[in-house]
Amino acid sequence: MISRRRFLEVSGLGAGVAAISYPLAATGSDEKSPASLPPPLARLKSRKHEATPISRDERHLRLERARQLLAENAIDAMLLMSGTSLNYFTGIRWWGGANGCFALVLPAKRIRVLCLSGI
Repeated sequence: MISRRRFLEVSGLGAGVAAISYPLAATGSDEKSPASLPPPLARLKSRKHEATPISRDERHLRLERARQLLAENAIDAMLLMSGTSLNYFTGIRWWGGANGCFALVLPAKRIRVLCLSGI
């Protein structure tokens, strides 16, 4: 069986190799310039000016819909960990890391609770 120390050594080495090789791969000649794209893709125009931020009301509606689904399915609460789910429902961008756990407990009834645990 592999020891914890050996596992960390090997995984750290793998992460280091991946981190070093990514910039090298990204600067290769594979990058597509607009001229080298197929004509249908080259004709596409940017639509980022059409994007609008998600409002507080929209996020509130998302939370209320989640609560409704929890109640309909006899689920008492939902735990949203840091990441895309927490961002989708609350707009909080917390990606964890060494700073501990950050989560939202969304009960079917009552007030929601944010949880933060330090390491």
